[in-house]
Amino acid sequence: MTLTIDKIVPVDSVTTRSGEAIVPEVRSNSGLSVRRSPQGPIKVMGHVTWSKDNDAQLQKTAMVRVFVNGFQQIPGSLDAPRGKERRRTFTADLLLNRPEGNFVELDLPDIKQDASNRTEFTVASLNPIKGQRLHLLIVGVGEKDERKLTTQAFTALRASTDSQGKSSSPGFEDVHPYGPLTGYVSPEQVYTQLCLIKKTIDLHAQEGSANDVVMVYYQGQETVDGQGHFFRTSASKFDPELQRSAITCDGLSAYFTETLGAQILLLDVVRTQVPAPLSSGEAVDRVAKWPDSSYTGVMRYLKRIDKGGVAKDVLLADLSEMMPTASVWGDVLAKVEGKISSESSLVLDEKFRTPLKKLVVG
Repeated sequence: MTLTIDKIVPVDSVTTRSGEAIVPEVRSNSGLSVRRSPQGPIKVMGHVTWSKDNDAQLQKTAMVRVFVNGFQQIPGSLDAPRGKERRRTFTADLLLNRPEGNFVELDLPDIKQDASNRTEFTVASLNPIKGQRLHLLIVGVGEKDERKLTTQAFTALRASTDSQGKSSSPGFEDVHPYGPLTGYVSPEQVYTQLCLIKKTIDLHAQEGSANDVVMVYYQGQETVDGQGHFFRTSASKFDPELQRSAITCDGLSAYFTETLGAQILLLDVVRTQVPAPLSSGEAVDRVAKWPDSSYTGVMRYLKRIDKGGVAKDVLLADLSEMMPTASVWGDVLAKVEGKISSESSLVLDEKFRTPLKKLVVG
């Protein structure tokens, strides 16, 4: 399967008129060279071609996923092929949010592509769409002091709330807190808040905004067994069927895949028990094995305990100490890694692709 980017069309953010098309040029290293766009909004137009062997796959595929600096944009729809032609065209609307070095990536979900495909490029913008919006969900299972968690999160972000009740920070024009969910927490409460965040972001996207960041913080117990990787809720104490009473790691991953913007998952967890050796094909630690290809960033503080144990807000406390002096997320990672190396009781797992490491947080 071959994906080709044909042209890039700047769009005036005020009049919505299209400007002169920019045709990518192939560099000597086979990458794409794209000249500076006069606008922040652009349209990327291209096409997909395939061989007879891939007919079934391409019939099921309806979209091209697109990312700018780690922010998922509204997917571009693949037009139906004409007659028996094995060619489908697409147009994707993007927002460039930096004056220099906007990194654009295109992806066809679950389809093996030719190694020679040029599915990424870097482009500058004379008029980028600035301003980030943060959606912050705090979950502290069994935590009695919800104010403490909120205060630590706002300290980390250097966020403040004005007399009108609007919260903001140096890195985010708007900070929207959800919850916090503390004390008795059910899976339904968590999924309800996640769905609310997704619907809110979808509405913003229809208004021409894709600079939304979702940050989910979870404090609680995790279980990794032959059934899967689970983050337990209060209901898990009474219902041992974790597929029903807990939050599944796979479920969170699927949610983030369907959510626009950039996503960060922060985990302060203890293990309910040491995982027994698993047979081939059984579940593994999904966080430790977080795929390199995932567009969602994850950071976990894991306190290993043989049995039981209470999760504490260690990661959130460290972030409240380190984030105020950081400008991009990569700085935060470096500070956390430097501190955790001297802490024998904690294990750090983190996986962030380069675009997310450049996310401005301060």
